Amino acid sequence: METATTNIDTALNIIRAFVKAMGRANLYSLEHPSVKDAVSQMYNSTLDAIKSIGDITIGAADDKLLFNEMVIEDGAALFSLLKKLDIQSIQFSNGLQEIEFVKLFECIKGGIKMQAQIIDAPHIRLNTAQYVKMSENEKITEKALTQDADSLIKNLEGLNFDSMIMQVIKGMGLSPDDTKKIFDIVINRFKGELDDAVQEATIELEKEKDVIQHEKERVENIIEDSASGIITVDENCNVVMVNPEAERVIGAKLRDKVGRPVWDGIREGQMVTLARDLKGVQTSAVEIKGEDDIKRTIKASNAVIHNTYDKMVGIFSVLSDVTKYKELEQMKRDFAANVTHELRTPLVATKQAIGNMLLLAENLNEDQKKMLQIAHRNTERLSRLINDILDFSKIEAGKMLIRQEMVETAPFLKEIVGSLKPFADSNGITLDIKMPNVLPSLFVDKDRITQVFVNLLSNAIKFTSPLNTPDRDIRGQACGDKNKGGMAVVETMGVVKEGHNDLLRIKVTDTGRGIDKKDIERIFEKFVQVGTKDATVIRGTGLGLAITKNIVELHGGKIWVESELGKGSRFFVTLPIVPESGIKR
Repeated sequence: METATTNIDTALNIIRAFVKAMGRANLYSLEHPSVKDAVSQMYNSTLDAIKSIGDITIGAADDKLLFNEMVIEDGAALFSLLKKLDIQSIQFSNGLQEIEFVKLFECIKGGIKMQAQIIDAPHIRLNTAQYVKMSENEKITEKALTQDADSLIKNLEGLNFDSMIMQVIKGMGLSPDDTKKIFDIVINRFKGELDDAVQEATIELEKEKDVIQHEKERVENIIEDSASGIITVDENCNVVMVNPEAERVIGAKLRDKVGRPVWDGIREGQMVTLARDLKGVQTSAVEIKGEDDIKRTIKASNAVIHNTYDKMVGIFSVLSDVTKYKELEQMKRDFAANVTHELRTPLVATKQAIGNMLLLAENLNEDQKKMLQIAHRNTERLSRLINDILDFSKIEAGKMLIRQEMVETAPFLKEIVGSLKPFADSNGITLDIKMPNVLPSLFVDKDRITQVFVNLLSNAIKFTSPLNTPDRDIRGQACGDKNKGGMAVVETMGVVKEGHNDLLRIKVTDTGRGIDKKDIERIFEKFVQVGTKDATVIRGTGLGLAITKNIVELHGGKIWVESELGKGSRFFVTLPIVPESGIKR
């Protein structure tokens, strides 16, 4: 560590070099060789001192010159210069460059009153500290001009912007005049930049406003000209927006009800159902009577409107007048029911006549008998088609009645299998039934459930090939085992619990061509037929499975299918049972 004497010598060398360079700079230009030499000497002296003792601070306190808090008696010339330039301290730090000394002397030569950090010299800092008398023994020490951060923050609390800026500048320890000068510069710069920012933001807002207004007008025009009625209500069902078509569809004036409940002022019963649907149902069809006393069927498709916090703030509803469509649908159903009903009487007579002729066909040759048999089969097929259409018309109209009664399961299923056995035998198909000794009794409409299993077993027989004949899938590719005879099996699988109901599950299995996965979802739809491209298979109406599904569901049961191409199909049916009737799970 350097001794005190060595520090004093170092300080005096730097001070003498500083005064010498400053004197020559006052006499000559900075480009003069003698000035350059003096500045270079001071730079070298200062650089050597920094390397040995670290950063150097030269300052003025009262009437004394200080070097790193050490009083220098022989420093009057430099002290006077610092006072003249209103410099409280100069700090030289590690990394100092000679060019920085040149910039310092340019300021001194120009007679500029230098404040903190105004020269372009990163390793020369002005007024970074001030020196104060700490006690009566005149010990002089350094005090940072920058305030303690916590105390400064505390002083800023509750101040407006102008007062806050002033407080920060005062913390730099400047004179009142300089404080005001810097304050004016900062405030004017801030206001100028703030004005520019506000102007830019205003321009952007105006542009966005124009875009939003354009979009708003475009949407309003679309809604006004929409062929569908549109109503928007808030979470309390108050009308927010309504277009002319909505008023026409509803048959009531709603535009003067904006801000009021949708049903307000409309006669009782006219909008109650629609208003309720507007509040909670996504899609519904309701009947209303407008102010013109015309009854209309309105289909309302609703979408809930949420805000950014996922809270419901309204409902957007599209209304369509489906009155004509409903009328046409009803006319179509009535026409189908009436026509098929009218066809049934002459068909029954024709079928009976052909049957009688076959009984008395002893004197007919083989060709004549064959023709009568073909006519008889086709009348039976036509009878089945008419019955399917009539049944489906009843289902769609909600008029199919289910008369449930207790039915002994085992005799019931044996009777159905027995009735279809000749049909299976004629097609080379083995028809079998599997069930335990004890079975619960079904609580069903016997005729309708007979219709269900006849349909399922008939399909199993039709779509299963006989012994030694390879079956083919719906793409015409051979599948199945040609050495294994075709089979259709009815199997009871025990009782399952669904909700509060006990249901018997029954499975109908075949070894036929199976159903493609893409068709499984569609197989219970009306007028849909799959796997019937084979010319040898008689095509039906495509209503059989749709009717079957509806009959099962009217009983409170379910029906579904599992199948793969080439691996047969498995239809599952669940039906209600009579409670405590020999339940075997």
